Amino acid sequence: MNIFPYFLTRKRSNISESKYRIRLIFNLETKINMQSLENPFSTPQQIRRIEETLDVEVEIGDDGSFDEFVDELPIHDQDLDHQDVEWELVENLRPINWEYPYFPAKSYVPEDCRLPHQYFELFFDSDVYEIIIEQTNLYADQFISSQNEYLLSFPKARITKWKEWKKEDVMAYIAVRILMGIHKLPSIEDHFSENKFLQSGVSTIISGRKYHLYNKFFHLADNSKQIKPIDKIQPFLDLILTKIQKYYDPGQHITLDEGIIPFQGRCQYKQYNKMKPEKWGMKMYLLCDSKTGYVWKAKIYQGKEESINNYTTQLTLSFTTSLKNKGYKLFTDNFYTSPELAWELLKKRISITGIVKANRKGLPAKHENLKLRPNETQVYVKNDTLCIYHLDHQKPLILLSNAYSAFQEVAHNDKPYALQKYNEYIHGVDKANQERSYYRYPHREFKWWKAVFTDILEIIIVNAYILYKNREEKPLTHKEFRIYIVKHLLSNWKMKKTIFQTKPSQKMHYFDKIPNKKQRVCCHCRKRDSTWMCKRCSKNSGNIMALCLMPCWEQYHKR
Repeated sequence: MNIFPYFLTRKRSNISESKYRIRLIFNLETKINMQSLENPFSTPQQIRRIEETLDVEVEIGDDGSFDEFVDELPIHDQDLDHQDVEWELVENLRPINWEYPYFPAKSYVPEDCRLPHQYFELFFDSDVYEIIIEQTNLYADQFISSQNEYLLSFPKARITKWKEWKKEDVMAYIAVRILMGIHKLPSIEDHFSENKFLQSGVSTIISGRKYHLYNKFFHLADNSKQIKPIDKIQPFLDLILTKIQKYYDPGQHITLDEGIIPFQGRCQYKQYNKMKPEKWGMKMYLLCDSKTGYVWKAKIYQGKEESINNYTTQLTLSFTTSLKNKGYKLFTDNFYTSPELAWELLKKRISITGIVKANRKGLPAKHENLKLRPNETQVYVKNDTLCIYHLDHQKPLILLSNAYSAFQEVAHNDKPYALQKYNEYIHGVDKANQERSYYRYPHREFKWWKAVFTDILEIIIVNAYILYKNREEKPLTHKEFRIYIVKHLLSNWKMKKTIFQTKPSQKMHYFDKIPNKKQRVCCHCRKRDSTWMCKRCSKNSGNIMALCLMPCWEQYHKR
């Protein structure tokens, strides 16, 4: 891949004698129209104008391969130990930092993929069905074989009705869970109720007893081969993430944050976070496209490992391993951002912008006594990274950025330019969490890994909808997209022929309570009082026909 590098070396600066190197790489293979770029490095005349205006020298290097050129000419002084360099105050200076040209997200969806269920099957394909069928049947066999004594006492127990799962059974089970998320009811039993006001259509697909049986034996991993609790779900999650990353590359702006998987049962990974809509649950770290909310990478929090120092720094570096040397811009909150992380990411050619905690190591030494007026900003610089102090509506903020300058020539408001960009792109994970919350399976799970599976299924559906919406000119709504998937999953499923009747037939004899809690003498045996009557016989005769339920009811109607 050929490139043209540009270097700016500041001749005279208000920040001592240290030099700034700023690089802008243009990729010839992407056929970027250089005249349309916001950065004015387009023509030799504009380059000369920059030299005169900013008092800099522009050096144009020879084109060469990307990897070789990066090694020979680093973006910043990597040989310089950041511990030996002090933060320097920037006064009346508009800093310029290195920058890659903007690039959008890229989709690798096949051209023949047009219908909603085809996007869903990009991630939930035959490999996924095979794992679910194999592990569910294995667990069912293991469980039933261990219940011999119980089955001798209860030969008609529900588990004796189990039949080996096939692909159609898995598809029906997934379809029912999706449909329950669209038509939310207080409990699972309400979906199978005879009350017409509660019927959601689930009872026409599967019976309540069968659904509970499917839910009992549903499994994703072999229990006999598990070393850690996370092994119940981690292999399945890794398989899904591989497929998610295969069909999509995020745009230049990416967000790292966490989401909460709702769960209130017993689990060693469960946490409480008062700042989240769901307070209790498992924490999952997510790396998302800032614009679309497409979840590109995920990891379940398993507790802090004592052997790892700077856990959040190592976590962020592991998430961005496959994104190095591409010019990505990462946005994080104060849980992740630190000067050490900013300098480590620069070595990978990844810039970062994020709010930082005031007690982080490596910040300017004088910031503790810093007093600012409202909307006042003070900027420090060290190793191509800006530390921006800003008082926003009486709230002090500390922002680290090596992706944007603190000030622009045209200021839209009093906020620093880097803070404006941070507010614009930080909500990528929030978008993903919001989309998954709309039609999430609402009922309580008693196994923590099933709650994680519910969240993985939501990630699959939302990511599939993002790919579908980005390609289609007139896409379906999110709800219509899910209904289309449900219809496809049930295309080969034999629907129930009978539907619950909400009212008995008028030709049938059925019993009912005598009004006002009264008792009448049984009209058949004439010996005992009864609180029950036959409603049809009472209507035909015009009198209350009280009957004993046993045995008078049957004998009276056989006359």
